Amino acid sequence: MCMRTFTLLSFLPLLLSAMLVSADVNHPSSSADESRKERIVYLKNISDKMPVLLEVNESTMLKKALLSHKLDSIVSETRTTVTGPWTRDWKSEFTYTGGMNNQWIESSWDGELLKWNIDSRTEWVYDDNDLPVTMTIYAIPENGVSLEKATVMKIDYDDQNRVGTVIYEEEQDDSWGEALKQVYVYNSSGKISQIDSYTMEAGSWLFAMKNEYSYNASGYLTGMSLIFIDEGDEILFSSSVYTVDANGRVLSEEFSTMNYFTFELEKFSKSDYTYTVNGDVSVISEWMWDSESEVWKEGYKEEYSYNNSVLMVNVMFPSYFNLLGQFEAELLSFQRLPTGILFYDFVDGVYVNLEKETYFYAEINTTIARTVQEKGYAMYPVPAGEKVIFTWSGEQKPMELEIYSIDGRLVISKQVESLVPVDVQSLNEGMYMFRLKNENQISHSGKLVIQR
Repeated sequence: MCMRTFTLLSFLPLLLSAMLVSADVNHPSSSADESRKERIVYLKNISDKMPVLLEVNESTMLKKALLSHKLDSIVSETRTTVTGPWTRDWKSEFTYTGGMNNQWIESSWDGELLKWNIDSRTEWVYDDNDLPVTMTIYAIPENGVSLEKATVMKIDYDDQNRVGTVIYEEEQDDSWGEALKQVYVYNSSGKISQIDSYTMEAGSWLFAMKNEYSYNASGYLTGMSLIFIDEGDEILFSSSVYTVDANGRVLSEEFSTMNYFTFELEKFSKSDYTYTVNGDVSVISEWMWDSESEVWKEGYKEEYSYNNSVLMVNVMFPSYFNLLGQFEAELLSFQRLPTGILFYDFVDGVYVNLEKETYFYAEINTTIARTVQEKGYAMYPVPAGEKVIFTWSGEQKPMELEIYSIDGRLVISKQVESLVPVDVQSLNEGMYMFRLKNENQISHSGKLVIQR
């Protein structure tokens, strides 16, 4: 969720360039090796343009009826010393129309003129199901002075409202058209198993790379690999291996990337995660691999803070946070409202805090959100049709749902989760009574009306 998340991705092209220079000076290689290195650098730059789109499920689409807050902006500040004053660095601002995020503006701070300069603007268009179908990015080109259309991303969905195909349109050779394409493949459990990426070459799609994903028996993500295609050969460029707990929260991640001299993977970085008692990410510690000493050395760390009185499920985030990322939303657990992140660099044996981000929110006065605050639970929609959604305050652990007919017969008994739709198609129209039980104790009860 933070900009520092993408630091490694931004740094990799520079790293690859440095490795190429090093290879030229210290490791003479064949023209075939040089050609392959150039191809890999090209593909890595292409890969950085194509983020992974997370799954968009029904609970995500329906949860807007349960919102109490929305993210308005993020402001980043830096300082040169631990005792020095904080100065503005960059900010993100978000606007919403009709309950959906429609614009994201990135600005950088001009310390001399003491004003914000807009660097980019991203706009979204949604379909009738509130799924984003177009994302247009405007940026200032090199040697330019004003925003110009840079990329248009068009998203198609399958019959289960999962991302199917993503097309990137860009300007190439003074003409605007399709440049990149992603095709999403899912396993039998509905998880993303592979993403095939293509580049437009001479009017045809060329298979260029693929991302592969692995999961454990519980369905939690445990590995990701990026594979480049060079004249039909597969080149494993990078790999992430995750250790997760029984709840699917990531405990550690080890990232490896390709060595240009051997074309084999080598360790590069490792991240360790700790959590609060509420299950929120507390600290992320980043380690860098020292290949000479063959040990992990401290790199930097992030410390997260929260507003524990507001649940994450009741917060509207921009489409960028709903969709883009490297499975960040699936791996990291946020139960409460994040309010800030402190970044520490490891300098001369100590962690030094020289950067921070602050998150700003606005309240949304929705009836259902207020119902949760007043009653401790809420139900949506009212009346219900084929499905009904329950949500409750406090811990978001699953509860036992019991639904009784008006004459006292138990007609449905099952475990339910907050914000996950419950199928009630088997019930006839009419009035019912329900109970939500937590460890055999009735937590909430009320009336349920079925109407079609």
